[in-house]
Amino acid sequence: MINKSQIEPTRSGAIASFPDATALRNGFNNVAVLLPSLDANEFRQRHGIDAQVPNVLYLALRLFDEQDDMKNEQWREVSLSLVNERKPIITSQCVCRLTFLISRKQGTIPLVFHTSRAGRCLARRGGYS
Repeated sequence: MINKSQIEPTRSGAIASFPDATALRNGFNNVAVLLPSLDANEFRQRHGIDAQVPNVLYLALRLFDEQDDMKNEQWREVSLSLVNERKPIITSQCVCRLTFLISRKQGTIPLVFHTSRAGRCLARRGGYS
């Protein structure tokens, strides 16, 4: 619930797709900087101390060649490692949720990893898991 004296934040997002993990690592920052930057202190004053920062990233991997694919657990580790490595830009761009979508051959169900819990920004929690 938003207090009458607070303004609901405008949500922003960016989406990009990559052909493999190397391209994802190389292109991550280019996608993140597309999101609007916010001053965290001003944001909290305007929307409240517990307000969730508004930016989200959706990153898709199109894995149509078997040599580009890994087991699900390995993809989870790759995504968590990338998020932890890029924590400074994630925090500076006020990203509260990252979603990794791994799309394999046609006819298979995509694998999805989210990096948020209970509507809280994990960048404020000091880590991702």
